[in-house]
Amino acid sequence: IGDILENGEIHAELLQLPKHTFPVAMLCFGHPMASGRRAPRYTEHVVHTNHYHRLNAEELEEVSRGLAETHAPHGLAPGTANYGQAVYRRKFASEFMREMNRSVTWWMERWQSQ
Repeated sequence: IGDILENGEIHAELLQLPKHTFPVAMLCFGHPMASGRRAPRYTEHVVHTNHYHRLNAEELEEVSRGLAETHAPHGLAPGTANYGQAVYRRKFASEFMREMNRSVTWWMERWQSQ
């Protein structure tokens, strides 16, 4: 769960974190609901073993096709050219990411302050 970095002020207080701490991950254990469906996963071309593998043009096209197949039922937002751009906008140009950036800045300033 990456959301531990968001809302830094709330998490620092809730977890009673001392000044020079920075949560990097939150781990949750449990069992999926029996009736729940498993969300699609991107395993190929996302998980690297032993070293980073830079994708070539053919592999990038394969990733793009996979994104299109996975997200096609939802359609594209107006002004979005393709599914790669849709993922970028959702992950990096969203309100969520603005809060993430603000909060990480807060964590860093907290760490560096007297």
